[in-house]
Amino acid sequence: MEALLTNRKWCAKNKRWRALAFLPFLDCLAFFHIGWRARRPRWTGMGVIFAAVWLAILAWFCFTGGLGKIGMTFLFVLLGIAAYALGIVFAFLSTGDYLKLLASLEARQPQEPELLKQKGWRVKNSLWMLWSLVPGLGTVSFFHVGVRMKSRGMKLAGFAFLLFTTLPVGLWMLGTTLGGYIPSLSADALLLTRLLIFGVFTEVLLYFVQLYLCCVIRRGYLRAVAPAWEASRVRYACLNSTKWRVLQSWWMLLCLVPYCGGASLIYAGARTKKRKWIIAGAAITATLLAATIIGRAGQNAGDTALALAYALHRVFRATAGFASLCFCTVIREEYLAARAAAVDGYASEVDRALDAQARVQRRVSGVQAETPQPMAKPAAR
Repeated sequence: MEALLTNRKWCAKNKRWRALAFLPFLDCLAFFHIGWRARRPRWTGMGVIFAAVWLAILAWFCFTGGLGKIGMTFLFVLLGIAAYALGIVFAFLSTGDYLKLLASLEARQPQEPELLKQKGWRVKNSLWMLWSLVPGLGTVSFFHVGVRMKSRGMKLAGFAFLLFTTLPVGLWMLGTTLGGYIPSLSADALLLTRLLIFGVFTEVLLYFVQLYLCCVIRRGYLRAVAPAWEASRVRYACLNSTKWRVLQSWWMLLCLVPYCGGASLIYAGARTKKRKWIIAGAAITATLLAATIIGRAGQNAGDTALALAYALHRVFRATAGFASLCFCTVIREEYLAARAAAVDGYASEVDRALDAQARVQRRVSGVQAETPQPMAKPAAR
């Protein structure tokens, strides 16, 4: 530990995160960084507070255009200046404790698995980061990490990103759909425009936040899943076969069929006896059926009911479709491991049964060969 703290190169490398504190609206990344690396929830909570403050400031200026009450506008300006200054001050005050905690963790850390030295393995097990490159779908990356690492914090982060990335855009879609069918909502066009601006700004900020966080947690994720990955491949030979993995993943294609996304999860849950997957698939199927019923019922109603029904149908159908696709990609590795365990590493249950019969036959043949045969009686003279 002391050797790391006296290493100038190591200290300089682990102080680069302080540059994030000088970025308005993104200084929360500095505290998310040190909170994850040093396993310090207090710093992570501080990052959440800074993010909430900046979102409140952004919402005020988006919805009022800076033309609201002078006192409130001045208050939010002061709040922004204070948040910016406090972020820089807290970042520099936390540097010393962060370096000590990080040095202690690295000194007590066991030797890294050999798999981390293989570039191909690192790339293949980092494909979940591609979700973070798609605006609005970075939340899937955190759900993937949470499921593989069994981390409740990562799942909560995924829910938080899902809420803040879909709510503004979803409200805007609902408002525009209703406005197209109900003439009385045309007067609220300015409110819809401001809601759209707020949604776009929020989406852009959260895009950079989740992209940076995925890069930060990648190394820890690979280090955490490497032992279990290697043990499963040694125990179950079929997991090393690309052909077997592809053939066992055919059920994911159901997500591409309209209104069949829930069926893929129900199938996966039934094959692996995972009740939570069956419940999730049933919930998605029920949502799709409800959206269809609402859409059909609205066709026989007035203009207002028709507009509302059509808007709800669009939102529910899109949400359920994307949810099933994302859920299937997240659980795929766990599904394959469960199937490999069910067939005990063989390509199928038939191969396992045939091999068991062959082993029994070899064992019986070996016992018969080792059993001494009775000597023939001498012929009578």
